[in-house]
Amino acid sequence: MTAKRIFFTNQQGFKLSAHIDIPESPRAFALYAHCFTCSKNLKSIVRISRTCRESNIAVCRFDFTGIAESEGEFSDTTLSSNVQDVLDAADYCAQEFAPIDLLIGHSLGGAAAILASEKIPSVKGLVTIAAPSEPSHLGKLLGQARQSALENGTAQVKIAGNTYQLTREFFEDLEQNRISQVLKRHALPILIMHSPKDQTVLFEHAETLFSNASHPKSLISLGNADHILSDEKDAIYTGRIIATWIERYL
Repeated sequence: MTAKRIFFTNQQGFKLSAHIDIPESPRAFALYAHCFTCSKNLKSIVRISRTCRESNIAVCRFDFTGIAESEGEFSDTTLSSNVQDVLDAADYCAQEFAPIDLLIGHSLGGAAAILASEKIPSVKGLVTIAAPSEPSHLGKLLGQARQSALENGTAQVKIAGNTYQLTREFFEDLEQNRISQVLKRHALPILIMHSPKDQTVLFEHAETLFSNASHPKSLISLGNADHILSDEKDAIYTGRIIATWIERYL
């Protein structure tokens, strides 16, 4: 098994930090897009990645521009730039390791994974975890900051004790990217995983994603899990389901 920390350069010229877990005999290669303001080292992401590795699925998890160990300013990023980061990470993996078979995206990272999926020909399956049915949902959650940014150009929000600056362009970009359109024209196998107890992105978003997606599609309830799957058992369960599901499409 190989576990290594690597850096790759995105289209903007920033070095993005990533971690790759590769089993001795990988049967698939996955790329993991983290949730909004999270990082590749969120405990649930690490646990899901390791569980997939135990099922011989290699996983690359990386930090978006301006997050954690990656270069760039978070305030300059948008969902569209996150999508480009996913594409750049996929290109790097294809050149250095293997083409991406599976895209996994958590929360807003799920939106980025969906939007990027139709531009990565090698992808055979797509997994979303606690993802919104449309990116504009985040704008609604950050309603006061959104209004301030639209009026003044920028706004600050505090999330998990950290302060982030968001721009007018960030919120306008959320509105312009439409997940439903991609799902309806791109019949890629999709596994939608969501908890009915999620208070950040309600379960109805998963139902809307499922309704908009083409077959083959699957919807799995994550029981009492919270939005970031902080309970180790929930993360391990999620990883095992992903590993079993993707086998059908390899």
